[in-house]
Amino acid sequence: MFTTGLAALSQPDTLTLKDGSTVSGTLVARRDGAIWFRHKVHGLETVKVYSEDSIQSVELGSTTSDEHNTESDESVEINPPTNPINIDEKIEPVSALKAQDMGSVRSQWRDLMPYATMNNPLYLVELNVITVAEAYARIGEYATYNFDAHPVLSSVGPGLMRYLAENETRVIPILRSTATPMDAIEDPEGTLGSLFVELMSRQMENNVLLAWQNEYDEKVRQVQKKLWPLTKEISGPIDQGSGAIQVGAGPGGRPGLLIHNTLGMDLTDVAIKIVMETLDGRSSVHYFYLDEWESEASFYPRPAADWIRVGPKGTTHGAIEICAAEVSLPIARFDVPENVEWTVRNVVEPMIARSPTPAIRALAAAKQRSGNDIELNKLIYDLREYAKDHKAAIIKRLEERKPELREEIKKLKQALNSPERPGRLNVDSDFAEKFKDTIRQMIESKEAQLDAIDRELRELKSPVPLD
Repeated sequence: MFTTGLAALSQPDTLTLKDGSTVSGTLVARRDGAIWFRHKVHGLETVKVYSEDSIQSVELGSTTSDEHNTESDESVEINPPTNPINIDEKIEPVSALKAQDMGSVRSQWRDLMPYATMNNPLYLVELNVITVAEAYARIGEYATYNFDAHPVLSSVGPGLMRYLAENETRVIPILRSTATPMDAIEDPEGTLGSLFVELMSRQMENNVLLAWQNEYDEKVRQVQKKLWPLTKEISGPIDQGSGAIQVGAGPGGRPGLLIHNTLGMDLTDVAIKIVMETLDGRSSVHYFYLDEWESEASFYPRPAADWIRVGPKGTTHGAIEICAAEVSLPIARFDVPENVEWTVRNVVEPMIARSPTPAIRALAAAKQRSGNDIELNKLIYDLREYAKDHKAAIIKRLEERKPELREEIKKLKQALNSPERPGRLNVDSDFAEKFKDTIRQMIESKEAQLDAIDRELRELKSPVPLD
């Protein structure tokens, strides 16, 4: 036996293919009727997957290391890689694929993935009538597609494509009315940018297009939760070596979020699962798909609709897992310290007026990530003191309001039960009954306000880190 690694051997292994050609490199793994083989193409090292049906023989190179087991020259067994930790706690298992099924499964998987991702052709920033109409034309081809190569594909693919096809009549008219005023702009990029700024400047939660985008994002999450185990099964072996994908701030260390391919190889059929998190404890699961990802290239993950208000700049930490045809990377945590100050100013500070307790907790989290940045630490301290004072003022106001509400409720109940007031409610008439119903509704409303105040006070008085 020998372990799976990505380091080159002193003497190369050789694959002899049935077409007579040979490939020299490093045998990485054999699994499910396929072989992962690392070799150089035009000077660039890459890992390619070969079906065993296409291979005539495998010849191991000589080596002084213990990576190969040379007890048998006829066959090579490779320890199967261990599956990476799942970000989701519960994921349905999938059965092992047969070698002859791998090609059709991967082909249908490729057809589905561009639409089961958050960098899909219908993303908010790409909203213009021409782009979306072209995307829907492509979707129409898949509307009746069975995705029958694997049970997981058939369970999620048709439903997603039907959902998108049915939403064409829902999205295009709204989009046309939104985009028409900008048709006069000649620069397409300017058009998209202006449209995006306009959409972002509205009350986003009331925007029909954003509401649809949020609905679509959630569909993607539901599909990917079932699809992700299959994605891992058809992807390359786990890389436990020194290679890594870097997740960090924007260009020049400015606030933002980008993912950088530092593995030293081009990747294909790349599926990315990333959990974006911020200082106040909120998080959002994102899925992305890249058909190609060149070595040293960067990818800018767009925020899901529920993450727009936080955005890449407000993402201070998270977790990422990557599956590609050549190699897979298990789940890894990441931090983006460059985003902490921006998040404090633009996400946490606005929270203080409406939710001082969560804001104080977020400031405590910021303090843990601020390091020795003197200006940032001073900002955190000043905001924390302001939040404490504002919190005390809110508690005082709510405590004063509680007895006022109790007295109002008491008077309303007395009026409801009094035979004399108001307006002799004991008179048997429609008017009297309607008046009583109005008083009952007022009592219920004020009791609900009292309950809400009690909940808010419990939250405000709950322990928070202040040091």
